[in-house]
Amino acid sequence: MKSLPILARMLRVGIVAASAGCLSFPAQGALPSPPPAEAFASLPQARNAQISPDGRFLAWEERDDNDVRIAVFDLAARDFKRHFAVDPRTRLNAIYWSDSETLLIEIRQYVADAYYTGNREPGVDLFRTLAANVTSGKTRILLNTEGERRWITGANVIAWRTSNPGSVVMATLDYPPGRKELAYSLFRVDTRSGKVDRMADGTPSTRDWVANADGDCVARGEWDSRLGEYRMLAKRGTGWTEIYSQTGRGPLAVRGLTADGTSIAAVGPNAGGRSVLWAIPLDGTAARILFEDSDNDVEDVIQDNLTGSAVAVSLGGRDEEIRWIEKKAQARAEILGRAFKGRRVALAESSADGHLVLAGVADPSRPTVYYLVDLEAHRADIAAEEYPALAEVPLGDVRSITYAARDGTSIPAYLTVPPGLEAKSLPLVVVPHGGPELRDRHGFDWLSQFLATRGYAVLRPEFRGSTGFGQPFRNAGRGQWGLRMQDDVTDGVRAMIDRGVADPHRICIVGADYGGYVALAGAAFTPELYKCAVSIAGVADLPVMLGATLMPIRPEASEAISMRESISLMSGKDRVARSPARAADRIRIPILLMHQFDDPVVPVEQSDRMARALDRAHKKYSFVKLPGEDHWMARAQTRLRVLQEVERFLGENL
Repeated sequence: MKSLPILARMLRVGIVAASAGCLSFPAQGALPSPPPAEAFASLPQARNAQISPDGRFLAWEERDDNDVRIAVFDLAARDFKRHFAVDPRTRLNAIYWSDSETLLIEIRQYVADAYYTGNREPGVDLFRTLAANVTSGKTRILLNTEGERRWITGANVIAWRTSNPGSVVMATLDYPPGRKELAYSLFRVDTRSGKVDRMADGTPSTRDWVANADGDCVARGEWDSRLGEYRMLAKRGTGWTEIYSQTGRGPLAVRGLTADGTSIAAVGPNAGGRSVLWAIPLDGTAARILFEDSDNDVEDVIQDNLTGSAVAVSLGGRDEEIRWIEKKAQARAEILGRAFKGRRVALAESSADGHLVLAGVADPSRPTVYYLVDLEAHRADIAAEEYPALAEVPLGDVRSITYAARDGTSIPAYLTVPPGLEAKSLPLVVVPHGGPELRDRHGFDWLSQFLATRGYAVLRPEFRGSTGFGQPFRNAGRGQWGLRMQDDVTDGVRAMIDRGVADPHRICIVGADYGGYVALAGAAFTPELYKCAVSIAGVADLPVMLGATLMPIRPEASEAISMRESISLMSGKDRVARSPARAADRIRIPILLMHQFDDPVVPVEQSDRMARALDRAHKKYSFVKLPGEDHWMARAQTRLRVLQEVERFLGENL
């Protein structure tokens, strides 16, 4: 595998003019030559870049085809310190620095072991955290290495950097001494020796742990699902004192401490159901709202890479804004914002002295580029790029829009317009997201940009049921497969026709997961609207999907469980009536089915049933099975095959 030419080809620019260059687009009607499909299908060549606390090392995940490793670059020596190989069976979830010598690596690895399955199923995914010493090159698994903990699927890092060098605070399920029930307990782990010290025992209801900057336990959260009650308990010497409780609003999502260390930062609903950031004082005084937005949910919290304290919130809504709650972090972000004007600084991590910042800079029309910014020297250098083959390529213009559904509800959406073209009488590809309780992002999307470079406008609607737009909006999609959620997509297509964006005779719908269902349902229930439809691992038969047997224990089964719960809210009559596989006779357009053969979320049986129904109805279709691939299309070869098949199919039908 070739290393990325990091720093050997650094682009040095003045910090104030870091975004001075811009792309020039040709006149309407002159679409630039598109890059090859491989440029979009390749997995990001550099991801998850991190800077060490002393500012000496950069680390990132790098890929070449499907080969993955972790690169560590020595800025002082201007050369690679080392590379950590990643087993091909392993998936990287995250990397981050514990101290300037220790890199923490979170992995997921599939293990075939009858212990988990009773010889009934093939195996389970284990989640593990490794400590990698960049000097010695040695790695070790932390915490889940002995006794019953060897069989626990994963552990969480509660505090990755503390005032106690060489140690982290972690939590995992285990059997506390003298107990027979599994409980979520807290441990201090030495990253160099692997030594484990038990800090506090949880209970069967323990859900969260909170540690301070010294790595000491300060609080725990308890969730009683039977009573619908969430409680926060503060550590008081050897005992615990309740400092917060609420009923009927679900558990909070704890995100460490506030910057001053006096309160717990947690995301949860307010009285009106809007997700906000709460501050729960450790002294037991009343909880207060630290941040809320009248229009958008607080989706997550940004934590400082050095202290773990909450410094900003990420909002939902169309534009997914970042709002700062800590002044020092805000000042740094404003400096970077001026340097990269018009682009979003997606990630900004700093060295302990604050002189060096590693910033991930992106926007919806350009993939992430990592810049090493020297705030003292007023200099920004390109350190790594996610998609270097697309660095100088004109890509589609992504617009955040809304349209009115038939009942007057405002539906958010993203419209991608081909580079150099006006949004006028274009062939349109509608790409509904999966889930259904997920959302699209106002960021670089490899599929949408691939289609845009081929001359297609792309509409990604945030139909009711999508997350990030408030709980009422999300709840409005429950049990609405083929009904209100489908109508929202249909109304988006008609809005694009009415606005003159789409050529009404050249519209196709392409979706994966729940989006694959939407594509098939569009073909079956609004056949006059589309010229073709593509379903990738789509649900076709709702009653069968509801009764599908899931792989026990495996974490990805939770996605299928969520999908089935959504289907279960429909009446039996609607489940039958809104199943595309049971309405194949109504389809009048060509269909392309694709399905990953080893999909644990939507069984390949769903596409098999659709194919058989299309056969019986004598409809035109093709079916491509993707061997050796799971639900998420994690291999570049699979993504390339999908893009090639979609491009061919659209070319034939639009």
